[in-house]
Amino acid sequence: LQFVRTTGNYETQGIELIINKKTKNWSSWLSYTYAKSDYTFDNLEPATFPHNFDIRHQATLAASYSFKNFKIASGINWYTGRPVSLPLSRDAIVFENGQPVIQFDRPNTARNDDYFRADLSVEYDFKLGANTAAKINAAVLNLTNQKNVLNTYFTLDSSSDTENLQINQVEQVSLGITPNVSLQILF
Repeated sequence: LQFVRTTGNYETQGIELIINKKTKNWSSWLSYTYAKSDYTFDNLEPATFPHNFDIRHQATLAASYSFKNFKIASGINWYTGRPVSLPLSRDAIVFENGQPVIQFDRPNTARNDDYFRADLSVEYDFKLGANTAAKINAAVLNLTNQKNVLNTYFTLDSSSDTENLQINQVEQVSLGITPNVSLQILF
């Protein structure tokens, strides 16, 4: 439906809950979001289907601890996979005006796998002089090296001749384990 010109609506309904507990040295929070996001186009079949960014469930659990000049924090992010439109299982490639085109099944009826990421960071503050301070930060994102598929789409293999065309599934994947180090000079 990418090239169909029509007008319609987009609606999201949901709820978000956040619990946060703070003490002198600790901060922790848990959040959960339920959201149902749909497109509605009266001139299409089906008229209503999930939005491309319809992430039904999303949860975050995080905590940080501060002691003197040190701070350590960790967090876990999880959410359900985004919708995907799949090519038809049979006769998925047709020719329109002499050009091959992928024919898709009902829009956004499949989903990518769930997203999961765990992170850890450490920060140290120190003085460099009377009016100068510094912060050194070290973090590791995606500690579990989880392969998270962010988006899936399909293309035609341009290296094939028109009699042997094949559909390629393309997955955009998040970074694996990612270390970061930074130094800030504050003056």
